[in-house]
Amino acid sequence: MKIGICVAMHWSDELRPNGDIFIKKLVNSINDVIICDKIIYVIDNASQYPPNILTYSNVKYFKREKGRIDTIK
Repeated sequence: MKIGICVAMHWSDELRPNGDIFIKKLVNSINDVIICDKIIYVIDNASQYPPNILTYSNVKYFKREKGRIDTIK
């Protein structure tokens, strides 16, 4: 059985300048601690920069544009 884990992220100079570091640490922690078949859904809440997390084979990335609630389907 495969489980799904959803996490939200944001990376911008004003609100979260270390957002890229935080999401990488979170994904690494999830992969190290949860020992089963899993997929991590990363919901990007209108970040200024794209994160470099697509190197993980078990990460699906979704960009949520600011003010839109229908972009994740």
